[in-house]
Amino acid sequence: FSLAQNYAIPTLVVNSAGTVTVVGNPTTTTRTLSTGTAFTNTAGTLAMGRHNLSITAGTFTFTAGAITQGASILTFNTAGAITFPASGFSIDNLTVSTAFTAGTSSFTVVKALVVSGTITTSAAGKLILGDGCLVTRTANGATLTRVPTFGANTDLTYSTYTGGVDIVAANEVPATVRNLTVLTDGAALKTQLAVNITVTGTLT
Repeated sequence: FSLAQNYAIPTLVVNSAGTVTVVGNPTTTTRTLSTGTAFTNTAGTLAMGRHNLSITAGTFTFTAGAITQGASILTFNTAGAITFPASGFSIDNLTVSTAFTAGTSSFTVVKALVVSGTITTSAAGKLILGDGCLVTRTANGATLTRVPTFGANTDLTYSTYTGGVDIVAANEVPATVRNLTVLTDGAALKTQLAVNITVTGTLT
C-alpha cells in the first residue's frame, strides 16, 4: 500500500499468503507508519523498503512471516507486550526507545541496533547480533541486561547527546570491536570504557 504522508493507525494485522509492500508517494520520500494499539504479523511478509515502522503504543505480536527492510527502521517505543515466536525473530534495523522485555525467545538484529532504552532478555546470548552489526548506545540508562551473541565483527557507537550523564561501557562490548566511535556533547560528558576493548578497525 502507498503512503502519501506519515500515518498513525490504531491496529495493523498482516495475515497474507504473499507480500504486503509499502511504498511512498512520491516514491523517493521516506514515510513512517505507526501503530498505537496493536501490530500483529501471523503470516506473510511485510516489505517496508525505505519506510519506517514505529510501535508507539500497544502490543507487537509476531508469530510467523517476515518483516523486510531496506534502510528503514523498526522502532519499539511502547510499554505494551512484545511477543516473538519460540522459533525466534529477525530484523535488519531495530531501535528500542523504552524498556523492552523480549521474553524467552531469541531474536536477531542483523545490521543496526540503537539502544535508547533497556533491553531485557531471559538469558545471555538470546539477543543475536549479525556479522558487522552496528550497536549504538545513546545514554547510560540505555542498556543490555545480558551479554548478546556477537557476530564475527561488531561496530560500536556511544553518544551522550541525549543521556545527560556519562555512559559506562557494559554488556554490548565484545572482546574485539571492529570500529569504535565515541560522541560527546562537546562539554563534560564522556564514555567510560570500564572493560578492556581491542579495536581492530577505526577509533573515532
